Amino acid sequence: MLTVSEASYLKLVQPLLTLEVPRLSKPNDCQQTAVKHAMQHSFSLIQGPPGTGKTVTAVRLAYHFVKLNQQLPVEQGAVKPQVMICGPSNKSVDVIAGQ
Repeated sequence: MLTVSEASYLKLVQPLLTLEVPRLSKPNDCQQTAVKHAMQHSFSLIQGPPGTGKTVTAVRLAYHFVKLNQQLPVEQGAVKPQVMICGPSNKSVDVIAGQ
């Protein structure tokens, strides 16, 4: 069971939003907005035409969520939060796994 208030969670998220992700280029404004929204809301949908950076944005989000999970307090005996990425095809997930 997570014991973090919404205010505490948002406080933990803020510094992560400026972290550079190793081996990824700096996000453009739309990608940064998508990452910020996804990190601050319980549900987000990122969509767009091919070549707009959706895969890179998913990798960036996974990186940020892993970093965030490392900072979250967890009650004794509880399982730390995990990150799972799903895609509409094996190919999409293979591309993300390759990043």
